[in-house]
Amino acid sequence: MVTKGSAMVTAGNRVLVMAPAGPFHAERCAAGMAWLAAEGFTAAFARPDGGVPVRYLGGTDVERLADLRAGLVGDGCDIAWYARGGYGTARVIEGVGSCSAVDCRIVVGFSDATILLNWLARQLRELGHGALAVHGPVVQTLAPADLHGSAPGVVCVDAASRTALLRLLRKGPATDFAIEHLCGPRHAVRGPVVGGNLSVLASACGTAWQVDVRDRIVLLEEVGEAPYRIDRMVRQLRQAGALAGVAAVVLGEFVGCAPAGGEGSVRDVLADVLEPLDVPVWHGAPVGHGARNYAWVVGAEATVAAGRLAWVAEP
Repeated sequence: MVTKGSAMVTAGNRVLVMAPAGPFHAERCAAGMAWLAAEGFTAAFARPDGGVPVRYLGGTDVERLADLRAGLVGDGCDIAWYARGGYGTARVIEGVGSCSAVDCRIVVGFSDATILLNWLARQLRELGHGALAVHGPVVQTLAPADLHGSAPGVVCVDAASRTALLRLLRKGPATDFAIEHLCGPRHAVRGPVVGGNLSVLASACGTAWQVDVRDRIVLLEEVGEAPYRIDRMVRQLRQAGALAGVAAVVLGEFVGCAPAGGEGSVRDVLADVLEPLDVPVWHGAPVGHGARNYAWVVGAEATVAAGRLAWVAEP
């Protein structure tokens, strides 16, 4: 079974590895699947050939949409797992339709999966059943690099992240996050946690997949963006009303976002652009494109107070 909160038990261990976004690194993905097998999961690709890249995509739109459908409603799958992020989910999500037929299933991914995970969490909340959206490491980052070799451009998650992921999938609840206050008031906040990758959230503004943040805690992370671009994306969310009513903001890691010249630090830029929201803003959550990428359930209840994001267990 699956639950709407932070604790859950998998309906089974059958993993479908799908590539609805960018092309993945075949060797690292195979190593990730081998790690899953060693942990008791049975993993198989949604497409027998694993997917043939088309430019910056992990296949044609037709193939990648078929991956998503197989992951969401296909038989023989308990966990649908992104091989890699990148870009591509937004191109095919319109073809998914309602996920009302989805039940007792888990979807794992992050980065480009942000748009799907938040939509699934909203569907689960509105329908009372459906796929449980887990923001966590993609398959090609799972296996330790020292055992299976490194690959250019692929950051493998650390042992603590793998432990947190298995804890969530096998027992729940998610691992709490130690965080530090950045700006805004310091009062305690409780609410569902939504969000993910900043650029994906900004690109969803004005679409049917714009994330509802009212009375919610928003978690943000990013990779490879200059501070001025981060300023621009957060400002876009603010000016579009996409942050209206947010209860608090928690910042994960902003990997490869170091300033050039006199741009100012990413932390300073984020404080500057988020402080006008007049809500608690915390940073340092172990979530993002680096070695630390702790799994959490999108839409799960949490409290933010006294330097900790703590997940609220289901009654």
